[in-house]
Amino acid sequence: MRAILAVSLFAMAGTAQAGFYTGNELHELCQGNREAVSGYVAGVIDKSAYDLSVLSTLDQAPSGDVVTFARKYRMGGFICYPDGMILRQARDVVCKYLADHPENRQKDAEGLVQAALYDAWPCK
Repeated sequence: MRAILAVSLFAMAGTAQAGFYTGNELHELCQGNREAVSGYVAGVIDKSAYDLSVLSTLDQAPSGDVVTFARKYRMGGFICYPDGMILRQARDVVCKYLADHPENRQKDAEGLVQAALYDAWPCK
């Protein structure tokens, strides 16, 4: 169990660095290939759901620096999607966020997708 947890945390840490797209590249896709944006947004949402499922196993883990950090900052755990939300809607939220925030588009697209979704649907 600990080996699986360690590998999972290592994998998540690796994805926190350079991503596949920047916000500028994703914004360009919003202008012409919105289906590709849908795929990317779906991947970010799925990854966040997986991260939460892995991190939920930490509730049984003893406290430590990594465990405490992970419990405090649950990736994607502060976004509450509305009932009936569809992928096209999430994609539109992301594309609008990128259009409205050109000052941030040089950043990693995954983080910008999460910021857009959080902006639209924060947990109350």
